[in-house]
Amino acid sequence: MCARILLLFSIFLGLLPVSGSEFEEANALGAAKNYEEAIKAYEALIENGQMSADLFFNLGVAQFRGNRKEKAALSFERALVLEPSHTEARQNLAFLDKTTGRLIFESTISQRLSRFTSFPSLITVLSIAAWLLLLGIVGLILRRAASATRTIAVVSIVFGAIGTVTAASGIALKSKARQNLENRAIVTSNDQLLRVEASTSSPKIIDLPPGSEVIVVADRQPWTYVEVPDELRGWIKSKGISPLWPYGSELAD
Repeated sequence: MCARILLLFSIFLGLLPVSGSEFEEANALGAAKNYEEAIKAYEALIENGQMSADLFFNLGVAQFRGNRKEKAALSFERALVLEPSHTEARQNLAFLDKTTGRLIFESTISQRLSRFTSFPSLITVLSIAAWLLLLGIVGLILRRAASATRTIAVVSIVFGAIGTVTAASGIALKSKARQNLENRAIVTSNDQLLRVEASTSSPKIIDLPPGSEVIVVADRQPWTYVEVPDELRGWIKSKGISPLWPYGSELAD
């Protein structure tokens, strides 16, 4: 990956030097500290369908430095949707975790494992494993095969079966994760409160710092009923949250 440039604080990473003329123009605006124009340039690229993890990452950096810190976490989270193992996005989110106190759901084991796999790689493994399994079965069916050939066939069946089950399980987990994206949202404004009822006069349950993760249970504009970490539920103003991934699950890794 491109060289890392450590800027701003000890653990907050700066813009990545993404290739491409339009990306370079947006990066140049950010490097010149013209963050508002850089944000507009990155958002225009996204609207035109030119999405990448690095693009969302750079948008988040520009938002953080351009006095839009409440939206930076959303951009870093979207970078992880496209590339779960994106190191820089994870590092900057860890920085925001400490500085904003945002509320986040604990990652499951399957979610942590999915960072190191992608749909293309899982499909490749599934194809290879299926062929090994098929060749092994054919080898055993051929009764005239030599003893050594039968041994190879058994080994092929074992590894093929393990690979098939593992890859199929990985694909199923990633497919489920894609479906869950539809209900995920991020708090993108300041001073948001989780309330007992859909009313500004209703008692407060908890403060929701910007960047906090929520799961949408019911949308009743202008309020939304959500679940937040620690198994709490309540109402929040709809304009205070943004969908984690509104671009279609087929684009997510």
